[in-house]
Amino acid sequence: MRHAAVTLPVVLGLFFLTGASNAGADHGGGTGGGCSGDCTPPTIGTDNAGRQIVAGGFAINGNAFDVKHFKQDIPTQLIKVNEPVTVTLTVFENTVPQSLKHVGLMLGLESKFVAGVTVPTHLVEIHWERDPGGEPTVQTDDPGGLVKDVSVTEVIEERNNVVTFEFTPTQAFDTGTVLVQTWDTDRNLWTNYFYDSMQIVVPSAETGAPAGTIPEWVKNNAGWWADGQIGDGEFVQAIQYLIEEGIIAIPPTAQEPGPGSAGTVPEWVKNNAGWWADGQIGDGEFVQAIQYLVTAGIITA
Repeated sequence: MRHAAVTLPVVLGLFFLTGASNAGADHGGGTGGGCSGDCTPPTIGTDNAGRQIVAGGFAINGNAFDVKHFKQDIPTQLIKVNEPVTVTLTVFENTVPQSLKHVGLMLGLESKFVAGVTVPTHLVEIHWERDPGGEPTVQTDDPGGLVKDVSVTEVIEERNNVVTFEFTPTQAFDTGTVLVQTWDTDRNLWTNYFYDSMQIVVPSAETGAPAGTIPEWVKNNAGWWADGQIGDGEFVQAIQYLIEEGIIAIPPTAQEPGPGSAGTVPEWVKNNAGWWADGQIGDGEFVQAIQYLVTAGIITA
């Protein structure tokens, strides 16, 4: 499984650029600017000693998962374009719940050059923050218009803050990396990375894929590719054949380079191909992955 390589100092620098100017703590606990008083960051799972403080701290559409590490894999949840999705974070703040200042949800991860330096950026960022007067505010950074109907709510249940993000994807995009960040009023910061936790797909009715028309040899090809027996090039050739012959119909879409472009097929697409070859998903769901490849400019329709 291919995970994005991220160095913490660069990530923290990015946080400062995106409105996190009051957060200075390391995601492992403590602070980055000389801690006095409370030095314990909020958590959605374990504390600095590895003790499980919150159970089911990360949930997608009601499916909750224990958070045990700063970086971990989560069973992939299928998210459909134009259907609402909820991501619920249960956050424990060791002082009082009202001291939780910020919770951020970042979807997707890609690298860009800024002033000659490679830095990680996110396709969509949603930030919930408690202002100095105690009122919540929500800020969304979504330059590509990839989500709509964004909202964030907070309720306090016993000692935990339950922060629920709601949004609706407008198109399929790479969410192979999901990042969550929390910090409190004492600038204690905690960061979690979740890999392959969600995959955004286009509903089968919108793909125009005729059922049962994809040749068996293409399914065999997809299975071999998922198992590493053939390379990306051979798999892409099979997909281009399906498109050129009109066996699968790809809705008109702007073909612009995106995450995973320049011929690199994302790992989640390979997983999808393997499931399709094994009969775990249907033709329509397989075509959804192909539509993403076209949208991202990885293959040409």
